[in-house]
Amino acid sequence: MGDVPRIPRGRSHSSLPHRSPWFTRPGIRERIERDAEIVVSAYSGLALRLDEKAGTACLEGTLVHREAESAIPTPIALRIVLRDGYPRKEPLAYETAELFEHGNLDGHVLREGRLCLWLPTRSQWRGRDPEHSWSWQDRDALLRFVDQVLVFAERHLIWQVTRVWPGGESAHGSEGYIEYVHEILSCPVEQLLEFAVAFGESDGIDPYTTCPCGSGKKYRFCHREQVRALRRECGCIGPAAFEAYGSRASP
Repeated sequence: MGDVPRIPRGRSHSSLPHRSPWFTRPGIRERIERDAEIVVSAYSGLALRLDEKAGTACLEGTLVHREAESAIPTPIALRIVLRDGYPRKEPLAYETAELFEHGNLDGHVLREGRLCLWLPTRSQWRGRDPEHSWSWQDRDALLRFVDQVLVFAERHLIWQVTRVWPGGESAHGSEGYIEYVHEILSCPVEQLLEFAVAFGESDGIDPYTTCPCGSGKKYRFCHREQVRALRRECGCIGPAAFEAYGSRASP
């Protein structure tokens, strides 16, 4: 009896078609290289690293922060990762030498060293911060992003000494989004808690009931569209998170 032919269960790695990295798509590499050139002209300690084998793109190196009064230089090792979807998708910034305190959210640095620059709904990269009029569409957007990384670095270094964060900040997780909703709705905490059912798995407010804002109008003709927009931005927030926020925010 002859040998039974073996049926291949799959292709070997060597026979798989090579997939080009995302940054080799038409126009993307040129945009990255142009943006990086603008950044490096201002921050010579950074360099662009494109690794086609790993499929990664980043700016890596050292920024130097100088203390305002003494001008003592503090080198800060950074990696700014450009992600698939750049420039629309926001870069991620990491401190890589553990000069910063990692994992303490009061200092806004996550365990892996990623800097929490802003609440996504207030992202300057997305043009969502009314105090900073720029976005990813600007020619110098990556430079402006690195500028904000340096501002963050200064604030974090001050926080490490004083344990008080200088400048504005948002809470992390659900509380940060509830703060944002509270700010946009601009209503007392009691009314905010009545809006909480609109931020569950679905909008739990009857469109024909009176709006929780107290205007006397039907919800459908008052705050529903604004709440829908906030839901798209913030996602699902459980009512328990609103209750916890209310207990902290109430006098």
